[in-house]
Amino acid sequence: MEKYTEEPSEFTQKTPFDFRELYQKLIGYWRWIVGSMIIALIAGYIYVHTLPSSYQSTASILIIDQSKNGQMNAMSVVNEFGQLGITDNPPMVNDEEQVIHSRNMMKKVVYRLKLYTTYYHDRFFHKEELYISSPLIAEIDSTLLKHLHETLLIDVSPATDHTLTAEVHYGNKVQLWTIRKFPVILKTPVGTIILKQRLGFELPTERLYIQINNPIGVAKNLASSALTTDVGKQTDVIDLTILTGSMQKGEDILNTLIDVYNQDAIEQLNQSALSTASFINEQLKVLTGELSDVEQQAENFKQANNLVDIDSEASLFLQDANSYQQQTVTAETQLHLIDYVEKFVQNPKYNNALVPNLGLTDVGLIAVINTYDELVLERERIARNSTSNNPALIALNHQVEDARKAILTSIVNTRRGIQITLQDLGKQNTIMGSRIKDIPRQQREYLEIERQQKVKEELYLYLLQKREDASLTMAVTVPKARVIDSAEDAMKITPHASIIMLLFLAIGIAIPVVIILIKDWIDPTIHTTKEVETLTGINVFAELGHIQGDSKILTACRNEYTVELYKLLRAKLKFVFDSPSQKVITITSTQHGEGKTIVSANLAITLAMADKKVLLLGFDLRSPQITKFFGMSTDEGVTTYLIGNENDVHKLITPLADYPNLDVLPSGMIPPNPNELIMRSQVDNLINTLKPEYDYIIVDTAPVGAVSDTLLLQRITDITLYICRSGYTDREDMDYIKRLANDGSLKPMYLLLNDIEAQNHQYGYGYHYRKEHQINPHEVKK
Repeated sequence: MEKYTEEPSEFTQKTPFDFRELYQKLIGYWRWIVGSMIIALIAGYIYVHTLPSSYQSTASILIIDQSKNGQMNAMSVVNEFGQLGITDNPPMVNDEEQVIHSRNMMKKVVYRLKLYTTYYHDRFFHKEELYISSPLIAEIDSTLLKHLHETLLIDVSPATDHTLTAEVHYGNKVQLWTIRKFPVILKTPVGTIILKQRLGFELPTERLYIQINNPIGVAKNLASSALTTDVGKQTDVIDLTILTGSMQKGEDILNTLIDVYNQDAIEQLNQSALSTASFINEQLKVLTGELSDVEQQAENFKQANNLVDIDSEASLFLQDANSYQQQTVTAETQLHLIDYVEKFVQNPKYNNALVPNLGLTDVGLIAVINTYDELVLERERIARNSTSNNPALIALNHQVEDARKAILTSIVNTRRGIQITLQDLGKQNTIMGSRIKDIPRQQREYLEIERQQKVKEELYLYLLQKREDASLTMAVTVPKARVIDSAEDAMKITPHASIIMLLFLAIGIAIPVVIILIKDWIDPTIHTTKEVETLTGINVFAELGHIQGDSKILTACRNEYTVELYKLLRAKLKFVFDSPSQKVITITSTQHGEGKTIVSANLAITLAMADKKVLLLGFDLRSPQITKFFGMSTDEGVTTYLIGNENDVHKLITPLADYPNLDVLPSGMIPPNPNELIMRSQVDNLINTLKPEYDYIIVDTAPVGAVSDTLLLQRITDITLYICRSGYTDREDMDYIKRLANDGSLKPMYLLLNDIEAQNHQYGYGYHYRKEHQINPHEVKK
């Protein structure tokens, strides 16, 4: 008989990572994994309900270029002279984004929607904002809000069916109020607050919190953390996004912000037009008096000289004179307009106003005025959203001052040119005067008065037209921002219940798996057949399962898979004996506690149940255990025979009533020299005497890793069953077993893996016998 030490097959070789092996390890702990998953899902469910909800509202607006707007073309005359504050270039989208995102804009929204007051009620480990669904409303004078240095909290709780209690907290001060009817006036440290019941709502049946904060702080928080803006590339579209605790609140904030932005743009436009209209009205008052004086002068001249109409005969002579007079009127009109513009520019009252172009014809002067107006508008726009220390604003102030000086210089040059023109026209009028010397003095004087009257009339009508244009500008309410997508259908952002639940589920799976893998990694013992075969290079002959219950002795009535494994071992033993004379099976292990005695007893029982005559022989003389399993006396046994106290070995054998085919020869008393006793020839005589009487002799020996008794018994052994115990035998013992197999110290050695769990058994025996097929051991006959 050769040793059963062939190399393990390919499937038993160690691989870098074996998913099947991992699965087999984890499946044994499926109850722990499922329990951990359930606990994790419960924890995830609780966690989800502790998180406050967060909603994202979005809106998109298109910034309109006012200079290209159809309605503005109707005011082209006003735009041409810059009286409405419209620059040549459209507003930059990035600049408008900053305006929308500014704290001033958000502050207007806070005041309009009363966002300085928030309403909450308790939910599972968090507070939920009510917004417009609060049953109570708190009203406070807006002038008192700027004096709020910290949050004012009103804690409203139901006391009885018709009574509420309100605790007002501000700083270290606490006030308690009892409310029986609404509205109620609360005298708080910051002023009077009126608490009302919202129309259509019942009185609160749960705790309600009302917080009142400083609007500036609320606006700053919304503008800096809640609101985000994004400008698309190569577009004039601005996307607005805000995160709030209420779906309706986010939509209201964005829609109101757009409305506030448009209203502010219209007000800025109207302010420029209003400045121009104010200047025109002042000039009209002055011009009205002057025009009245000229008309009165003409009336007095006619009355004094009895003039009714100009002599038609003088018309031919006056045609050329009228032409020069017309040119003179035009030049004098330009001179007056220059005077008006010079007074306006020199007047400190209009340092921040646009310079009105009331009909000047000098191209150079018009260009200088337009440049000045553009700089003034740019300075006003930057000043609205910055401080006086802004470098850009300081630079613009210098540019405005330089442009003002340029206007004054251009006025001087233009006036000089007009005066030269008037001098030339005067010479021409003198020549014409000589030609009409026959025209009555009265007619010439009247023409002078009439000329002054026409100048005043033209200037007066021109200013009236400009005032109408300015009024039309103030009447135009074209919004600067066109709404592409209004804020509606807010999307819930947090909590992501499904993601959180999946995360907790993954954690619930990972925790036990990691613990199991760590436990397996630090565990020094072997567990599976594959481990034993890999570490020893020897195939495991058979696997033996864990025996449930206190009794470790198998009976035919036990329907567990372990019984089937012992029957499988019994069947495989038929193929390892070379001849019928081979009957002695020695069972040993490396250390105590690996189950060699349990295996010996149960294998003997299994063989006896197959109508085989079996003797269970106790040769573990140092620590006998067989008598404990069968409840036998330890006084007599193998030791008695070996020391010569009893020569008839049959008197020492005990038949078992429950197993008719099974006899037991226990070890007997523990001798002081077991090793020497085993070396005596009586051992050989014992085996030779009993061998013909039995089909199998099962020899339970001492652990071979502790003493050499088993090695001495190899002379009477036919085969050796070497026991390893799952979860008990140390991995380091595998090297010792491998050496024993290689050096032939034990006769044909077959490895048995004992005490494996059902889920770790590779053949997966899981069936059970039905009761009608179970065998009673008392019915087993030889």
